[in-house]
Amino acid sequence: MDTLSPIQAGLHSLLCALYLVARKTPRYWLQPDRACIGCARHHCAPLNESREIEVNYTGFSFDDIDFGQWAPYELLVFKDNRLAAALKPGITPNAEGILLRTIQLQNGCILEQPIEIRRTRTYTVLFPNVISPNQGGSTNGSFFPISPEGNVKTILYLNIYDRWGNLMFRKENFDPNVPDLGWDGYFNGCAVVPGVYVWMAEVIFADDSQQQFKGDLTVVR
Repeated sequence: MDTLSPIQAGLHSLLCALYLVARKTPRYWLQPDRACIGCARHHCAPLNESREIEVNYTGFSFDDIDFGQWAPYELLVFKDNRLAAALKPGITPNAEGILLRTIQLQNGCILEQPIEIRRTRTYTVLFPNVISPNQGGSTNGSFFPISPEGNVKTILYLNIYDRWGNLMFRKENFDPNVPDLGWDGYFNGCAVVPGVYVWMAEVIFADDSQQQFKGDLTVVR
């Protein structure tokens, strides 16, 4: 410990330097506010796709790392059990939610970062652009939504308007893929005039997400 050399009695100024460190032994000197791990807080990936998450860090080197861990472990895949592999895991195809990444340094410092895994979903729903009413039961005779992949939960509503904005048809909360639940080209019991009509719809998908659609429809006879 350093001591002051004998000095004369009187008023003197004393300057002290204070260092904030996190260490177990004198070998490691680390300022916690300069040591960090990081990458994007949010990772977006298409559904059923796996991709790699890479750990970036500053304020320390790879040799300073004691171990790294992730939770929940089940959402990740690792090439092997080496530390280098733990810093570059891959997310499983169905992984979604919050991951907690923890790195402990050899001097005892623990660094943590939450990462949110989000999935982007692409659903398909089809709407005809031409119908020919009175076609003897043909599916071309009515306007109805089609879910080829079966991932539509319900059609929240379907509105059809003529060129002047008059509501010609409205139906709520019905299933896709059912021609009899669509519009048959009639209004108040009478066949509508052939021409172009405008439609609007809102769909609820299997994951409870909602999306609005709109377009035009040609009625031919």
